[in-house]
Amino acid sequence: MLRLRYNALALSGEPPRCAWPWVYAGWIVPVSNPWVPRGIVAHIHPASAPGERLPPAVNWWWGLWLAGTLSGVGLMYTGSADNVIPRAYQDVQLLQAPTRPS
Repeated sequence: MLRLRYNALALSGEPPRCAWPWVYAGWIVPVSNPWVPRGIVAHIHPASAPGERLPPAVNWWWGLWLAGTLSGVGLMYTGSADNVIPRAYQDVQLLQAPTRPS
């Protein structure tokens, strides 16, 4: 997002709305993390596509990220933390693309 911010500055010439540390801090500061990342993306978009509306995908991304964060979806795993690495290496063939057409 920092590169996007710099590109938006180069394209539009307008100063960014947020200072550069917020590109990183916006994800981890508890009160601002639901709002700052989406605000940065929404502010950057007009520089790259003047006159166009913000794509619905940005609002979907933000809404789903917010729902996942507030619902604690990542915290629902009931297994042991010791099983994470072995699970990552099982059924690896499903994660790999075929090397030749079938």
